[in-house]
Amino acid sequence: MIPEVVTARATWLFVKGERETVRLTVRHVDASYELSVAGPAHYRVSYQFADAMLLIRHQGTIEAQLLEQGYVLEHFMTDRRTCPDRRAYPRRVDRDRRRQ
Repeated sequence: MIPEVVTARATWLFVKGERETVRLTVRHVDASYELSVAGPAHYRVSYQFADAMLLIRHQGTIEAQLLEQGYVLEHFMTDRRTCPDRRAYPRRVDRDRRRQ
C-alpha cells in the first residue's frame, strides 16, 4: 500500500466565547483538495475538490459565516511536506540510533 502524499496542510482555529471552537483544515493530497470542518461540539464534515479555486471560494463562505456568528480567528498554522510520511517506511539499520 502506497501512503498518500500530503504536500500542504493549513489549519484555521476559530473560537467563540470560552468553549466553542471550529477548526478548518485544508489539505492538498496528490491531485485533489480537501476541506474539513470540525466543530462546534461533535460536528464533522469534509468536502473534496478537484480545483483549488472552488475550495478557496467554499472556505471563504464558511469563514464569513463563522465571523457573522461571532467567531474570531485565534490561530493559523501551516504544515508543508514534499515527500511521503517517513514513519510509513522501516528504518535503515545503519541509521537506527537506538542500536548504537
